[in-house]
Amino acid sequence: MPSKKINLFTSQQELLTAGYCESNRDWLICAPTGSGKTLMAEWAFEQTIIQGRAAAYVAPLKAIVEERHEDWETRFTEWKIGLFTGETTRSLKQRKKPDNENVLLFTPEKLSGYLHSWKRNLGWLSQLGVLVIDEFHLLGDPGRGSSLEALINRIKRINPFIRIIGLTGTLSNAEEISQWMGAKLFVTDWKPVPVERTIKRFRKLEEKFAILADEVASTTAKDGKVLVFVNSRKRSERLSEKLGELGFKAGYNHAGLDRKVRMDVQETMRQGEYDVLVSTSSLEMGVNFPARKVVVYDSYGFNGETFAPLSVQRYLQASGRAGRAGYDTEGESVLLLPVWSGKSPNYETGVPEPVESAFFRKSEHLKEILNEVSGRLSISARHLETNFARRTLWRAQGGKKDLGAQIELLLKEGLLARSGKKESYLNVTPLGKIAAQMGVSPFTVIHLARFFQAVPAPQDFDLLLTTCLVEEVSPKLGFNFEEIDHMGDLILETLSDLLDS
Repeated sequence: MPSKKINLFTSQQELLTAGYCESNRDWLICAPTGSGKTLMAEWAFEQTIIQGRAAAYVAPLKAIVEERHEDWETRFTEWKIGLFTGETTRSLKQRKKPDNENVLLFTPEKLSGYLHSWKRNLGWLSQLGVLVIDEFHLLGDPGRGSSLEALINRIKRINPFIRIIGLTGTLSNAEEISQWMGAKLFVTDWKPVPVERTIKRFRKLEEKFAILADEVASTTAKDGKVLVFVNSRKRSERLSEKLGELGFKAGYNHAGLDRKVRMDVQETMRQGEYDVLVSTSSLEMGVNFPARKVVVYDSYGFNGETFAPLSVQRYLQASGRAGRAGYDTEGESVLLLPVWSGKSPNYETGVPEPVESAFFRKSEHLKEILNEVSGRLSISARHLETNFARRTLWRAQGGKKDLGAQIELLLKEGLLARSGKKESYLNVTPLGKIAAQMGVSPFTVIHLARFFQAVPAPQDFDLLLTTCLVEEVSPKLGFNFEEIDHMGDLILETLSDLLDS
């Protein structure tokens, strides 16, 4: 329990009244951007550390995890804090894995890797008292949802005493998700700076930039700052350049920039030296960022599988960045849409899509079955059902009960093998081990294995073509109708055993 309740946001006071700090239960906290969810996480950390256990924090983007690490190291000097991401391992003694830290920060992929080797990491995993998962709505993300769902499933079996606290914005099916978690649900729509959302439409593409320029001008004229979201790195650079040509102090931000450059750009914006910052989705989540107005310039983007209309969830996430507490009395959000766009998604209602388990995608389900067997958390079909499947959100949402077909496919394709007499035990084969260790879809390994069996000495183009066909290579880029003849001629001139056959 925090020693003082003064200067708390309304949302934070409501959470304390609901018994958050006196409870040892799991919690699902749904609160808008800027309503103080980070402090809610810190209360759970403090409570756990006082009890002599360690706390863990997971966020989907390395940028979020790194920002939390820098903030907490500065403010909580008494804590021993370790940072563990897919590319970086930083802790007090530069350890390769967690040891005696009070607070451990992970990306989902990194923590999943430790859970896969749970026997070697059981010492510190058993000491975790709480796991806070930020941006919890990504449970339904096509690209990352299955890993997050499996992570929750596995860590609860490895450490049955750990508390899970999910932090998110609005969830339309929060009741369903909290019931699956066995968590107490807290929902608030309170936000320190209310956001007014508007939609502006354009008839011609050339009108789009003119609308953006007007929005930037109207805000900067009143000393406000603007954050613009676009769907590609190249577009962020080009729009920044065009706005600069109009006399605005403009910068751009995307994940392709060097980390130091990104940090410098963001600090420049925080200091108020930019009028406008054009960014990809890398600033949509988690990162604390000041802007009075948010312009969602592109209403479509890559969703983990293909280019598609922006989901209502992502639109709300982006628009929630508007409004600076302590600076603005209200924030503004503007979504640019063509007049020909339909009524779906329905951005006007502001109701996000319900979170659905990513295990309904067959490849994700197969991947996690393989990970279960590879990590020896499940060693038979019976174990897979009782230990894993019945605990998933997929099953709670009506997923098919029989895993037999999925197991048989992995056996047939040589990623799993059977052994044992009384009970048929499952083991990963060398191919299955590759898929599990690389974190790729089993279909990718099956695809590549078939290719090398059929073409033992492939041409360069054959390797390129085959690689482009696997799930992990995205997005798939098309070409214009006018280029078809040229592309056809080019392919005919290219050496390829695959095309010749």
